[in-house]
Amino acid sequence: MKKITIALLLIGSTLFIYRCTSSKKTTATATTKETSPVSNEITNEKILVEAQKKSSAITLANITNGVDVYNNKCFNCHGAKGGIEGHSATEWVSIIDRMAPKSKLTAEEKNNLSHYILAKKELMNAK
Repeated sequence: MKKITIALLLIGSTLFIYRCTSSKKTTATATTKETSPVSNEITNEKILVEAQKKSSAITLANITNGVDVYNNKCFNCHGAKGGIEGHSATEWVSIIDRMAPKSKLTAEEKNNLSHYILAKKELMNAK
């Protein structure tokens, strides 16, 4: 009985860890709307225009990567819990800083995620 309990705990733990580290890939292109399960109303192009108000160096590839990071590393574990609209821009900066090491984000992924979320947040607030 003890061996069965331990085996079930190991299987459950493995499945949980796999779910949170799964890297199923989604693609967002310049001609499609965001692939996030949260919202499909704001296109990547609109997000890019908003992000470029802060820095003209931001590209569509940066935004697309930010979408991918959000979908594959944030949404996989947190789901639609609050979504982007659930936090202020200031809170998002803190959340991204805190979660980046836990999610093993590279500096580039962290920057792209920040550009994506903060620009999308601005567009959402403008509605």
